[in-house]
Amino acid sequence: MSSFSVETSVSSSFISMDLFQSVISEMFVLLIFFITWIATTKYLKLKGSGFGSKQGSAADTNDVVQQILDLSGEQFSRAFRLYKDMVRRNQDKAIKDESFYQALVDGAIRTNQVDACLMVFQRMETFGLKPSTTMLQNTMRLLCARKYYDACMKIADLVDPDMDTVVYSCLTQASGALENIDACREILQKREKAETEVGGLKAREYLPLLRAFSRQKNLEDSWKMCKFFMAEKTEVESLVVNTVFSAGTRSDPKQMLDMLKEVRANPKCSVDIVTFNTVLKCFGRHRKVRECFSLLDEIRQANIQPDDVTFSTLLDVCIEQNEHQLAQVALEQMLGENIKLNCVLLTTLLKGFVRSKRLDMAMKLYQSMYERECESRPDMVTYSLLIKAHCDVQDMGTALSIFEDMLQYGCKVDDVVFTHLIEGCCHVSNSALAEKLFQDMLDAYINPTIYTMTALVKVYGKCGQSEKAAELVDSMEKVYGIKPTVVVNTCLISGLLRQKRLSDAYAAFGRMQQIGPDPDQQCVQIILQGLVEGHMWQDIIAVVSWAVERLTLKPDGVNQALNAMCVGGELAKGRELHKLMKKGGIPVTVAVAQRLKIGL
Repeated sequence: MSSFSVETSVSSSFISMDLFQSVISEMFVLLIFFITWIATTKYLKLKGSGFGSKQGSAADTNDVVQQILDLSGEQFSRAFRLYKDMVRRNQDKAIKDESFYQALVDGAIRTNQVDACLMVFQRMETFGLKPSTTMLQNTMRLLCARKYYDACMKIADLVDPDMDTVVYSCLTQASGALENIDACREILQKREKAETEVGGLKAREYLPLLRAFSRQKNLEDSWKMCKFFMAEKTEVESLVVNTVFSAGTRSDPKQMLDMLKEVRANPKCSVDIVTFNTVLKCFGRHRKVRECFSLLDEIRQANIQPDDVTFSTLLDVCIEQNEHQLAQVALEQMLGENIKLNCVLLTTLLKGFVRSKRLDMAMKLYQSMYERECESRPDMVTYSLLIKAHCDVQDMGTALSIFEDMLQYGCKVDDVVFTHLIEGCCHVSNSALAEKLFQDMLDAYINPTIYTMTALVKVYGKCGQSEKAAELVDSMEKVYGIKPTVVVNTCLISGLLRQKRLSDAYAAFGRMQQIGPDPDQQCVQIILQGLVEGHMWQDIIAVVSWAVERLTLKPDGVNQALNAMCVGGELAKGRELHKLMKKGGIPVTVAVAQRLKIGL
């Protein structure tokens, strides 16, 4: 027993020794690994920070700089990532070449990465590198061209540029565009002090400030600047004067006229038709028709040629004020002048004539578009406008003539034009023409719309062809992919009632109740009128009973039905209808109430 214990103890000692030696070996290996890892990491950090071989580090930096320059033209995003990596390692501190920074700035602006541009200037400022005037000129021009005005002002605050005409002109433009009035004034004052020419800065150099006043409609400060120009500058160009006056388009027209007289009296100032038009628009906005014509006389006395804006302003105010005689005078004068009129302007004038129901003047203007030199022929909007106007007054002959002009001159025709013409056929009860137009529309591969289908159903109803109307309504979804609306069904019902087909009309109303779309207030009103005419008392009760649960009915139609029942001696039906009216909150008119009281 004792011998076994000794042997066991010796064996355990040997095992413990082996384990201890194994652990020591493992720890030694780990120690060597950690020492190697720490040394390698420290070496790499030193090398990345530029503390390794100085010659090798400089060579690496130059390689990266060249790579950035090569990429900045076509692949700016990659170039900028490399640059940011240099910034992170502080390697850009050694770069003194301004062309490197200029390439980055140009690439940043070109790719609309303005933040990158600002970062480059901030790094230059950190290293005490002041951008040259040439670099600032190029940068400011690029930023202003792309309307990065805020970036211009931030760079100026950062670098405090030396006085330079180009740089400060860009800053004037930027501050004016940002409507930073105080900054713009301050910049202009610095430029005035640095200007060596007699009279200081030209008046046109103040345009950014004047435009800021114009956007703010600040006529007071704008006019003060104009007086300063007239007193101190050698010349005030018409562009400057026009910009001053543009701030007063909503001001008192008499004040604007007084300003115009003062400017014209000053030999330094130049005015043109734009100046007069600005004042004219001010009078037009205040609906001063006579004053507008007086100003037109002054334009001619000043030997200035009126233009399209002049006459369009005159015609607008005449039409607005229903001065048709003066509008005729203005139109004749315009046609007598050698003025090139564009399609948009002419269409605008045509809308005014159509709105005032002066189709004679509209057609005179339309014909002038072919007879005189215009920048363009009538477009689809012009033709559509005139076609609808003549269809509305049942002048299908002229409407079709305009349509022929449209086709002759190769103008694209759309579904709206065909729909207007088909609606016109309804006014003159010409279903054959409507069908021909509809077929022409299909032949031209123009898809009809719900408005086209509504117009055609109206034509059939007006012409007593309700069978065709019903057939069209039943098939339109299957054939044309257009689901009938409440309006389409109402037109069908109206046409059936016009033909005294009361049962068919009521049946169509019933289909709407069953399969939709649900009748609306107008549809109920129309069917009630037909049912009253046919003395269909029980059907009236059914319609009103259905409607009071779903709609707010007009009192007139229901009172008409109640009155008809009383007159026809249908007192029981009258009582029933009266209960429904009370339930639906429909008031009974005085006349019907009196009759109801007597009858019941």
